[in-house]
Amino acid sequence: MSQQRPEVRARVFQRFDVVGLLVGLLAAWASLSPTLLPRTWYFQGAVTGVALVVGYGVGSLVAGAVRRVLLRRGPAQWWSPRTALVLRRLALLGIVSGGGWVLVVAAREHSWTWRRLGYEPTSWTWAYVGIVLLAGGTAGLVLVVARLIVALWRLLHRAGRLVLPSWLAALAAAVLVPWLLVVTLDTQVYERVIDTANEGFALVDQVVDTTEQPPPTSPYVSGGPASAQPWSTLGSEGRTWVARAPDAAELAAVAPEGQDVTPPVRAFIGRHASAEPDERARLAVAELERLGGFERSAVLVVMPTGTGWVNEQVVRPLEHLLSGDLATVATQYSHMPSPLAFVAERAGAKESARELVSAVRARLDELPAAARPRLYVAGESLGAFALDGAFADLDALTSEVDGAVLVGTPSMSELRGEAERERRPGSPQVRPVVGDGEDIVFANRSRDLRELLVDEDRAGPRAVFLQQPDDGVVWWDPRTAFTRPDWLAEPLAREVNPALEWRPLVTFLNLTVDMVVSNDFDEGAGHRYGQMPAGAWRAIIRPGWDSDAVRRLHLTLQAVGR
Repeated sequence: MSQQRPEVRARVFQRFDVVGLLVGLLAAWASLSPTLLPRTWYFQGAVTGVALVVGYGVGSLVAGAVRRVLLRRGPAQWWSPRTALVLRRLALLGIVSGGGWVLVVAAREHSWTWRRLGYEPTSWTWAYVGIVLLAGGTAGLVLVVARLIVALWRLLHRAGRLVLPSWLAALAAAVLVPWLLVVTLDTQVYERVIDTANEGFALVDQVVDTTEQPPPTSPYVSGGPASAQPWSTLGSEGRTWVARAPDAAELAAVAPEGQDVTPPVRAFIGRHASAEPDERARLAVAELERLGGFERSAVLVVMPTGTGWVNEQVVRPLEHLLSGDLATVATQYSHMPSPLAFVAERAGAKESARELVSAVRARLDELPAAARPRLYVAGESLGAFALDGAFADLDALTSEVDGAVLVGTPSMSELRGEAERERRPGSPQVRPVVGDGEDIVFANRSRDLRELLVDEDRAGPRAVFLQQPDDGVVWWDPRTAFTRPDWLAEPLAREVNPALEWRPLVTFLNLTVDMVVSNDFDEGAGHRYGQMPAGAWRAIIRPGWDSDAVRRLHLTLQAVGR
């Protein structure tokens, strides 16, 4: 009898390992469901592999609980060993035979997204063989890591049993293992990766090739003859941005006939100028003074992305629409690309926006009301998120500035979150209507902005949020791991695959990949907004341009690019 008991236990363990595998395969199938954007076979293989392991872990945990019940009551009370074996084999046969069918259906559903954007779908060979092989490799790698963690727990458990009861040693080991992992990853991995990346990108920012990128000769931009900022301190993206400022001839070629133009002011303060946000803001205001920025009819505060990059499509349209009578100012808050900056320097981005907007507004308030320039703000992606730091709420945004354009705002934005919470009943999360829909406007596509210009007598909005329905940066949200977002419970936008459904954990993994690839497509898809900011600025300031001037503006912006 005593010899049979271990055999029974072994068979039960094996039996429920199969259950974990079945749940893992079901999760892998779910990961093949349609997403916002097309992805290559290797991205899909990685997501499917992770989903397989997560499902296996969940299935194993549930199986463990059921296993204890079976062992107490005796497996014979449920079914005979022969019946259990038959059921296991039938379940595995059903999963394996259904796997091919699921891959075929998934490939067909994904092809809808590929063709909508004008791309050829992934080849069938890689769609089937490549995904299966990479998913298996990814799952194997993650399982190796998981087994190492379990081995660490067992080691600590055995050591604890020397001085503690077994149950207490097991509990202590379960607490120590995650603590050790978090501390190790935070101090030995995360901090070193961030520090190394920051140092590397900071060095790149200091490299100046005066042959490829000579200092500007314009007296209206930072780094030029009237500027107090050395060319080398602006950083790579800052130097590129100020060097692209249009001259009077470029402005005149677009403006309505007979319109006077003047070169715009572009002021930029690099991270190398100061590590402190308040000091960079003070230098920015001083730079605007020196370049004549406060003598213009409007000042635009634009928050760049992590590296200091400013999208030309956000600034250039307003410069043209105001015939150059605009001063734009930006300060760099990070040397790192936005994904790393979002992880490591989100607070710094918001603080930088708060200090800069406050400093510019304070200087404007000192000017006579009749000579005071209008104040506009703008930001894209992490730059749009940073503006949370400058405005307490949407009322502050619409009352303290004359216009704002926020492009591709991440879901963690407090301003955007307020709009979604307070939206008019019946308006969807993808395009919420706030209040009377006049001061704050959300636009998903260029057509939404053109509708604002149909009524010439209608006052322009104060703030325009641009968010495309298939932008992975906009819709990525950790909460989707366990909660269905409203935009997936509501009727889907026409740009979203009609077969897309919410699934726990899997949807979050798929949105993570969508976020990673969101800049890999043509303008008008994902996180690339093309000339939509131009439409937003036209809706806000209503310049009264004729169709010929608008057409010339679009052609110029198309040639300028990002």
